[in-house]
Amino acid sequence: MQNNRRSILLICNTPFQIIMACHIIGLYYREYDVDIAISEGIKDGLKLVNNAISTNYFRKVIYIRNKKTFLTGKGFFKRLLYLAGRVKEVFLNYRIAYNLTNRNYDVCLFSNISMLTKLLGTFMKKNNPDIKLAIFEEGIVTYTKLFFSCDAPSTLYSKVFDKKGLLSKINLLYVCYPNLLEWSLNNGEVVKLPVINKNDKEYISLLNAVFGYREDDIDIYDKRVIFFEESHSFEGFKVPDIDIVNKIADKVGRENIMVKIHPRNPNNRFSQLGYKTNENVSIPWELIVLNQFFEDKIFVTISSGAVISPYLYIGMPCVSYSLLNCVEERPGYMNGELGDMMQRIYNKYPEVFVAPESMESFLLCL
Repeated sequence: MQNNRRSILLICNTPFQIIMACHIIGLYYREYDVDIAISEGIKDGLKLVNNAISTNYFRKVIYIRNKKTFLTGKGFFKRLLYLAGRVKEVFLNYRIAYNLTNRNYDVCLFSNISMLTKLLGTFMKKNNPDIKLAIFEEGIVTYTKLFFSCDAPSTLYSKVFDKKGLLSKINLLYVCYPNLLEWSLNNGEVVKLPVINKNDKEYISLLNAVFGYREDDIDIYDKRVIFFEESHSFEGFKVPDIDIVNKIADKVGRENIMVKIHPRNPNNRFSQLGYKTNENVSIPWELIVLNQFFEDKIFVTISSGAVISPYLYIGMPCVSYSLLNCVEERPGYMNGELGDMMQRIYNKYPEVFVAPESMESFLLCL
């Protein structure tokens, strides 16, 4: 008997993308056969693939092996090896996109504008002009012009394959806050996403199974103040995060503060200083929020988007402080459009998000 059910493909490159993609499926595509492609760029990606298969929720689970591996050298050879890596990247993603296109989907849902998704957009529209291509947000960067610039005519894909770019082919854009968008989707529809329902047990159970969330193996965030470390120090930027945590500890007591370390930082600097930190870095923060109680906590960071996601995407009103204005120099990408967007969000929801102008005023708030 022929299966007439429609089908959808999810492309997921980060844990948060898996969380948001499953949220969208539950809202709009419950009657579809769902295939999910998980990138090897996600830590423990192969483990997530096996977990996803065991849920029996997805029709097919695909492991995408397209991680960039550019070689390094010196002088002329450095440039030559870089170009060789770019050529390899094109052919690798071309093969993956070609194979995925042959599956004949009705909808393709993804978040990043990348070589792979650009090729998919071109191939899928050519193979099936009626297919719907949909982008969904994965945090505040989606709202900025930085996201839009990834589809610029100057990119390698645009020069070789399609000068019109990917966004000209997009039918749907799923975002929670359309009014924050700094760019326009000219040929598609912008759909306002409702926040995730923390009482949706079926949805949370699915995510727990995919990510291997078990209560007996998860850190308990039982301190009043939670400070969120970022990857800035690991990426070579100078940030006074240790000094800030010490000042907070002097104010509220070391026994009342916990540090959520960044999963990409190789050394737990705060544990070495005697602070309580999380040990499990494999579970996405948003999934921890869905499983634990945080309404009475105070979140503090320099610029991590993790402190705003509980409210923006789950509707949980946790008081959150961004100390971006309290440091001498904005670190990393925060010294630009991303930092400006963070401040826009803080200004829009002052009842939840606070951006003090100095450490003195912040410590007075505590």
